[in-house]
Amino acid sequence: MISCLANCYSQESKNELQLKLGYNQGYFKDINYSPLNYTESGLLVTLAYDRTLRNNANLHFLLDFSSGVLSSEVSPYFDALPILANLEIGYLKSLKNTQNLQIRGGGLLFSKADMVFYDDTEAVTFTFLNGLALASNIEYSISAKHQFNSGISIPILFVLARPPFTGWDKEVDENADNPVRLITDGHITSLQDYIGINFKLGYQYRISERFTLTADYQLKYQSTEHRKSLTSLRNQFQIGSSFKF
Repeated sequence: MISCLANCYSQESKNELQLKLGYNQGYFKDINYSPLNYTESGLLVTLAYDRTLRNNANLHFLLDFSSGVLSSEVSPYFDALPILANLEIGYLKSLKNTQNLQIRGGGLLFSKADMVFYDDTEAVTFTFLNGLALASNIEYSISAKHQFNSGISIPILFVLARPPFTGWDKEVDENADNPVRLITDGHITSLQDYIGINFKLGYQYRISERFTLTADYQLKYQSTEHRKSLTSLRNQFQIGSSFKF
């Protein structure tokens, strides 16, 4: 009986591993860092793992990283290095499941680092966010080979950490060798201090039962007045593949 249950579970559960490469382009303005308007560009790498459970819920893990150039039209002298990193662990419950349509909703635990370095470390600014986000996902299959999907997530409760000014203040100096404390040493807040929206639109082409090609577009917006005003809008384009096992 135990063997039968295990076999049934393995048949109904699906594991999917995804690797995506792409391009990040956007607008960045952080008064804490500079009064200038900046254009951001760089490479983006994403690694994700999804497990579909027996009740058609989805267990989700994601790690992405981007680095490139932050530039201003004023002068190349002000070019800087942006580094973006994001970790997500989520659970999405099945809300609607038909032959062609799948709708899920739930939550994500996330940790996000958004950093800018000028001239190595002569000037530094960052936004660290750790908390909970609401999320939903829609998948629509046109045929056995073609599928469109979209998703959105919005942070609702989190720890927000930003420096009081550009550069190395006392807190940054004291925790230079303890990044975990620096990342988490903020204050607990919600939508009144920070607005973030992550929207994704994707397409999948199934090559075989195991392999799929993917193409994604993501829009990431964030805004806060904590410390000083920060606004960024990023467009991210990625292609990749997934393997089911």
